[in-house]
Amino acid sequence: MNLKNNKGITLIALVITIIVLLILAGISITMISGDDGIISRASNAAEQTKEKSKAEGEKLSEAEDYITDKINQANGSSASDPSLSHSGTLPEGAFYGNYYTASVYEEMPETVSDGDVYLYEDYLYLYSAEDSGWNVVLATSDLGLSEYVPEFEWVDKNQTSYGPILEQINNEPITVADNTFIECVNLVELPKIPDTVFSMRATFANCTSITDVSDFKFPSQLDNLEAAFAGCSSLTNEGMPVLPYGVTDLLSTFARCTSLTDISNFKMPDSVISLDSTFYDCTSLTNIGNLYISKSATNLWHTFNGCTALVDVSNFTIPSHVTELYGTFANCTSLKVTPTIPNTVIEMSTTFQNCTSLVNAPTIPDSVIELSYAFKDCTSLINAPEIPNSVTKMVATFMNCTSMVKGPDVISENVYALQETFCNCTSLTGNIEINSIQTSHYYSGCFSGVDFAAQNLTITGTSNYLNKIIQTGTNY
Repeated sequence: MNLKNNKGITLIALVITIIVLLILAGISITMISGDDGIISRASNAAEQTKEKSKAEGEKLSEAEDYITDKINQANGSSASDPSLSHSGTLPEGAFYGNYYTASVYEEMPETVSDGDVYLYEDYLYLYSAEDSGWNVVLATSDLGLSEYVPEFEWVDKNQTSYGPILEQINNEPITVADNTFIECVNLVELPKIPDTVFSMRATFANCTSITDVSDFKFPSQLDNLEAAFAGCSSLTNEGMPVLPYGVTDLLSTFARCTSLTDISNFKMPDSVISLDSTFYDCTSLTNIGNLYISKSATNLWHTFNGCTALVDVSNFTIPSHVTELYGTFANCTSLKVTPTIPNTVIEMSTTFQNCTSLVNAPTIPDSVIELSYAFKDCTSLINAPEIPNSVTKMVATFMNCTSMVKGPDVISENVYALQETFCNCTSLTGNIEINSIQTSHYYSGCFSGVDFAAQNLTITGTSNYLNKIIQTGTNY
């Protein structure tokens, strides 16, 4: 009996063991060969690794090409169209000479000299040792060289397009394209500017037919775009350019671009340092939104001066790295709502001068030192902002604010310049406490044109020249 029972137990155990092994085998096969199995995962990982390696290889190749290109530029070499590189024998119709020595060459000299002149097709090239390369301008008869090269075919500024610009002459690069197409009023097709050019001052200034430069390729060496598109009165919002990193100077770049209405999406590289008068007299500009300001820019001198259609710029954030607002919104005669002034700004001279629609002034942060002419000629301004203790100069700050009823409560002892501060503020009333420590003549005309008695205006305080300051008023 015992033997039979033992044999039965053994067979059952064996069957159970086999079943368990089969179940485990099934799970293992699924884990290995299923859709989400080990083999499938390994295959996917291998494919992803292959794709990443390919992408990294492409990036590495791009980096190598970029470095090679920069090395070639530094060495004066070029991988572009050989026909745009001239040396040796002069092409038919070309002229080579020297401006300073009045020399004329049958062939290009072995080396270039300061003042070398090369005339070819649509352009005149002038070599400048200071610029380490050639300057290029249109070869027009008004350059004064017609009598020296009477056989040359001079070009007309009224054309809609011009030929290609050379990239090298006598193994020296083109580096400057200042004033190249200035006042070409019919120009619509912009020629390629050589990649070695670093300065494009007024290159397309007053080209009043240009509407779109959104696809224009700027030189990779470009640094200066001063007035490059100034006076391009047909340039549209959608046609604004994409500027390369490396550009530092946008002085008057889009001044008098009177078709611009919205620049809120304009892309500004962080290399930009100067925004002086960048959108000066853009008289149709109504929206700057929260325009991005380069991290390298510390001042907004006259940036929007004369933008007479601006009404509300409250959405514009002046970044904390900006310290100077000299004339930023001056002559914005429709401006009613200002941006918040950050507590990093120290200079506010003429910031809102002649903003004749401005009723309420912004709060002046306690970082500001200079307030001269800040609200001069703001004829609709009713209440003056309070003046923080940090301010030292207030020359003509509220001059001709003829609607201003309430002045600042206190002017601290730190203010030393009060010339014409409240001149012609004919509605001013109440009391102003002036504690500034004056030196002779730094208070002249402070209340000129103000009738204290008629306006019920009183002045108190501890200023050492208080009586003389008061005496600058009328009928004291």
